[in-house]
Amino acid sequence: MTGPKISLDNRLMSLNLNMLPETGLFIFLYICGSINFSIIYAKKIMKMEIRQTGSNNAGATNLMRLAGVKSGVMILIADILRAYLLMTLLKFLSLDELWPIGGLFIITGNIYPVFHSFKGGKGVANTIGIFLAIFPITLSIGLIIFLAAVLITRRVSMGSLTLVISVFIIETAHFFNLLHLNQNINLKTVATAAIIMIMVIWSHRNNIERLIKGKEPATF
Repeated sequence: MTGPKISLDNRLMSLNLNMLPETGLFIFLYICGSINFSIIYAKKIMKMEIRQTGSNNAGATNLMRLAGVKSGVMILIADILRAYLLMTLLKFLSLDELWPIGGLFIITGNIYPVFHSFKGGKGVANTIGIFLAIFPITLSIGLIIFLAAVLITRRVSMGSLTLVISVFIIETAHFFNLLHLNQNINLKTVATAAIIMIMVIWSHRNNIERLIKGKEPATF
């Protein structure tokens, strides 16, 4: 009995050691996602707590309302670029099979940031950066649908929800050869779209409730 037990212990130890680099990488992605540029900008430049002002959301849209278009766009680009670079890093390291979980940790960091009392944004700008890194053509179509939804409903929340849902539908259709796009498609890209969609829908649960009740305030 001693031999098999030792062999099992050795296999478990080997498995744990093999998982250490990936675990460290996921923690790194979460920490990077936890750096909320809107909160930092509002506190350092505007001397205010953005989560207690305007829509109380620590995102670029609320910052745009409070600080102007220039500041909002700057933070939006920073959020997108951060997520894009992190996902590109995974590809550079030949770890694109970790895209679904990597994207999950980035978005989780943005929504529940360790540096900001676990109260952050809603993950939309980071979602755009993630999508841009792995399926830019699908993202382009999704952004057109996003803009249409925002212009029709005058609510960015509706556009954000429409974006992630449409991207998931497009990627799924592409995966099953119902739609042909000139970009790579595999199970991990579909899984990434699905996980990000669920996270963004979850972060917008209060918006969804207000939308259903007709109480969601217009963005413009």
